[in-house]
Amino acid sequence: DYLTPQHFTKLYGKIIFRLLKKFLNEINSRTILELGAGDCLLAKHMLEEACSSNYNIEYVIVERGKLLRSICKKNLERYNVKIFKSLKEVNEFKGVIFSNEFFDSLPVHIVKKINGRILELYLNENFEEMYDVVSNDSILEYLKEMNIDLPENHKFEVNLEAVNILKEISEKLIEGYIVTIDYGYTLEEFLKEYRKEGTIVCHYKKVPHTNPYINIGNQDITSIVNFSSLIKFGEKFGLKFVRLCSLKDILLEIIDEKLFKEISSSNRLKIEFMYLLLNFGEKYKVLIQRK
Repeated sequence: DYLTPQHFTKLYGKIIFRLLKKFLNEINSRTILELGAGDCLLAKHMLEEACSSNYNIEYVIVERGKLLRSICKKNLERYNVKIFKSLKEVNEFKGVIFSNEFFDSLPVHIVKKINGRILELYLNENFEEMYDVVSNDSILEYLKEMNIDLPENHKFEVNLEAVNILKEISEKLIEGYIVTIDYGYTLEEFLKEYRKEGTIVCHYKKVPHTNPYINIGNQDITSIVNFSSLIKFGEKFGLKFVRLCSLKDILLEIIDEKLFKEISSSNRLKIEFMYLLLNFGEKYKVLIQRK
């Protein structure tokens, strides 16, 4: 229902691999674990770049979707890749944990302050929205941990699964980096008046809208990532905050003279790079954490 950069250009994988390679060299490791690899097209482009530079890596994928795992096996059949359906199957390791548009796909609880009380959004038997007491005490604990005082009548998404996964990957990582690339904001942005209806976005046949109750089962539904929560809970789980920046910053930093000449010498690559820069440069944020 939507296109990600790797579906348009291999340049994206080439550049992201160079970023991860820098971290691998720093910690003397060759292991990359990707969360939610989808169709593994990005993984394929990164592995192609690794092979072309004779840089041997161990690539591990955690993908819960059975169909997607089978697609990954087909797309990556020429490479030595380990594919798991759960983080529980992965042993502790030293390396880099990477994700691209993963955290925004996780389910969220939607809460709202009504008459001074934090209530949660539900659907009744007529498929109508209603608010009632929160379903999980962890929701209130999340708000307290983040020191969030919701404005009255302000919708807010609480991503408990993101916190749980962050805790799990922090336990798997002995030493290394976590690189998260996604659509997202810091907490300050979420609490602004113009965000009071929340950040749920749906895509149906590449057209975005905000109604999750149509095209049921046939559209993509995402929630914009709260990077402040990943930073806050990451620190709680022993992950040191290194940097939060735009993808544009990474693109411009990673391109060296050799790659610049390669892009400049091809009209196709120039168009693809400008597409990356203009369509995803500011929309994508890159969070880097270290353990």
